[in-house]
Amino acid sequence: MMAGCTAPKREPNVATKSIAVPIRFVDVSGNATSAKDRPVNATAMLGVIPGGVFGAPHYPLQTERLGKILTLPINLSDLRVALNEQSATLTNDAETAGWRIDPTDTRLARVATTISHEGTSNLMVGFVDSASKNNLLLVFFDRPCRLTGTVLVQPHEGQTTTFVIDVTVEQAGLNWLKMTGDSQGHDLITNTQMPSNPLFVVAPVENLKQRLIQIR
Repeated sequence: MMAGCTAPKREPNVATKSIAVPIRFVDVSGNATSAKDRPVNATAMLGVIPGGVFGAPHYPLQTERLGKILTLPINLSDLRVALNEQSATLTNDAETAGWRIDPTDTRLARVATTISHEGTSNLMVGFVDSASKNNLLLVFFDRPCRLTGTVLVQPHEGQTTTFVIDVTVEQAGLNWLKMTGDSQGHDLITNTQMPSNPLFVVAPVENLKQRLIQIR
């Protein structure tokens, strides 16, 4: 018989250094595009989705005007502080969609990605692991927790996507999650180690296979 219980220890996440994330523009096939084919006067932006992984983001958290050097510097220590301030418990919309988190009073916030530019090109933006080519999500959790669920969403022109979530957060702070597709057409969201060389990828929305950004 246990004499008592304690709340999970809130340890700082190890991802607290600054990183320089290369920005990659790709075409519908996932190949790098030339400078002349990139959007004009582009600015990369990071935002916050409080209380969920999907949802309406708050912009801007960080902006970076893109010139000849296509790199997005991210201070993970500052980012962690900002997300801690803006994080929230799981929203009602997220719970209704099928997300579950334990403990239920865990606060979370995802780093959202986008790009502003001249013109009308419909672009999708996200983090991708340069080695595995897995799509990545950067999410803040204020404590160790379990994030699970089966979620149906329609991200692009009525296409229904099934996301299966199975995430165990062992440390509070910033955590990288990966998105992979399975043979049944589902998108899986699971844990991953901090990528050594993440990319900030900008692609046309036609660059889709199982709703994931593709790069070569």
